Amino acid sequence: AINAELLIKAQSDQNAESLEGQPSPDGKGNLKLKRGIEVGHIFKLGTKYSKSMKLHLQGEKGNIYPEMGCYGIGISRIVAAAIEQNNDEKGIIWPKQISPYQIALIEINPKKEPSLNLMCQKLYESLKKNGQEVLWDDREQNPGVKFSDMELLGIPQMIIVGEKSFKENKVEFKKRDEEKTTLLGLQEVLTRLEV
Repeated sequence: AINAELLIKAQSDQNAESLEGQPSPDGKGNLKLKRGIEVGHIFKLGTKYSKSMKLHLQGEKGNIYPEMGCYGIGISRIVAAAIEQNNDEKGIIWPKQISPYQIALIEINPKKEPSLNLMCQKLYESLKKNGQEVLWDDREQNPGVKFSDMELLGIPQMIIVGEKSFKENKVEFKKRDEEKTTLLGLQEVLTRLEV
């Protein structure tokens, strides 16, 4: 990436758009104007602070003031960049590496069936024991609200335990970035999960 401000200072009669297509500084192609996201920065401080703090090093030719620089990375900028790059009309699609939760466990249990809740509890504990970050949605909401909320949050994988699949001793599995839902057995879903 090239800092457009530096290029503009060097060629003050031009704006960034006018530089597109011109030879690159290294002579290995032409400049292209692309949109970028700043998640970190580096500043050359020179000797400004080493002189003011009287910091010097002994060199072959006497005392020298070291050249200084500083850098920083913005966590909130990384989050904003990840969301900007990974979303759809339903909400965020977190990359699994930075997702607050890897799995949304959605319990669809309007009749408060104790055995269905117990199955969810066992599944939750098994996932947690394997080091997974799991959000268990056992709210008394209709399924549409739960699905919509989980898609908005962007959790990469969903396991849905409902009355119909429970009777077959199965669960539904869905990835956030895919439309299809797959019916799987309990052991099969544990092996299908991406961690």
